[in-house]
Amino acid sequence: MTSDTAITAIPGLDTLHAIGIISAGQRRRALAEPGAAELAAMTSLSDQLVWMLQRDIVTPDDMQRACTHIGTTYAGEECERHLDIVSDTLTKLVSAREKINRDTLGVLASSGLITQAELDRILPHVPQNLLLESPGEAFVWMAQTGHISGRRLKDLRRDGAAGDVRRAGILQDVERLDREHNAAKSAFLRALLPGPAWMWIALPLLAFSVYIWNTVGPAPTPGCADKATIGTLNALMLRVSIDGSNSAMGRSEPVGQPRITDVKEVGYASEPRIRGCKATLKAQDDAMPYAFTIEPSATDKQDFNVIGASPAIVEARFGHLAPDGKFVNLAEPVGRAAAERAFRAGVEQMMASALPGARHLKPDTPSSDIPKLAPDSPERSREIAEVEPIAPCREIAAGTAYSCRLLIERNDPLLTAIGASSSTTLEGDFVFVRDGATGPWRMGDGFNEAFAKAVAAARMGAVPH
Repeated sequence: MTSDTAITAIPGLDTLHAIGIISAGQRRRALAEPGAAELAAMTSLSDQLVWMLQRDIVTPDDMQRACTHIGTTYAGEECERHLDIVSDTLTKLVSAREKINRDTLGVLASSGLITQAELDRILPHVPQNLLLESPGEAFVWMAQTGHISGRRLKDLRRDGAAGDVRRAGILQDVERLDREHNAAKSAFLRALLPGPAWMWIALPLLAFSVYIWNTVGPAPTPGCADKATIGTLNALMLRVSIDGSNSAMGRSEPVGQPRITDVKEVGYASEPRIRGCKATLKAQDDAMPYAFTIEPSATDKQDFNVIGASPAIVEARFGHLAPDGKFVNLAEPVGRAAAERAFRAGVEQMMASALPGARHLKPDTPSSDIPKLAPDSPERSREIAEVEPIAPCREIAAGTAYSCRLLIERNDPLLTAIGASSSTTLEGDFVFVRDGATGPWRMGDGFNEAFAKAVAAARMGAVPH
């Protein structure tokens, strides 16, 4: 016996619509789904959102727009509460993908196509934004990423199923993927990498540094437009371009190789021997601002690192240097170092209390044996990568409270989780306070609200157009 009674309302969907996380059209689509009764039985708003994401009723781009809407519409605890729904959803979605990937790879192990040791080794390296929907897709992914040799894939095709029904199904899936050029993965990659493909090749360069070696010393800091500098950057571009081409298999547009042009020096801080540079990054018919610093290696004063950087931070920091070659301290009387420490502590405290389930994700680092690719810069891998005061602080209470305007480069964990570029630039006025004339500086009341507004503005700017 079946019922023709349609579900016309689900309280959770009404709440999500009222907040602005889903649209009226998405609400209607969810109610019209054959499994709407399953949705109605869920009491958690984040569970309902995961259900809609898994059925493509809600997309990663929709989640990003919802974050922007919440940040610009709500404030204080209400804003944090609504953002917590999105954060919990993304955490659950990642967990669901991890379970599917474990089960899919487990089929390969139980079928004898990989060993248990290989399974244990590979599982920690499956990207959180990758969904392996079938054992055949998992096998092809392992071969393409080097987790197993390409010869293993050839041997599978050569030997066939040998009468094993499960192996026959996997082999058929592998052949289908090969014929269709990994069509099954391309849809997921499009959600993971919105916008022009070349931009997603260029952006990871912000997390890497490369060495320029010097054979004599003490050597002067290389110039922004020196042949060694440009050659080093373009060599890294080529390497990442090749990696990006492999990752973009199945996408319709060619990736192309980004190149650095129009290199100019912004400023040279002579005391720390750091040079700030800006340039244009071009590929195909598109261009974007790019910036980098050249600074002595921490391990060898005769080596220099070229490190990608935020163009806004480089302009602010190196464009207004003090006559003695030091960075200008616009954060007096708080001080550059104290302001950065207090700001980082304030963000950590806020995130710990407001978003306990959030994952602080870092950009993936492609493995390489190319000699001039150095490890990730640990400082720039943190959620708050850079903090730069950009105007004199305004006195609120003499000696104990000041409002300082800051420019912040932030690796947004929420944007990372939904597949957008994680690097964002925030700007805002933040209040620093202390007890007495000698107490340590900390963030003042209203910090959470000020930070949320700055994050919302940055996320709006990060939405691909």
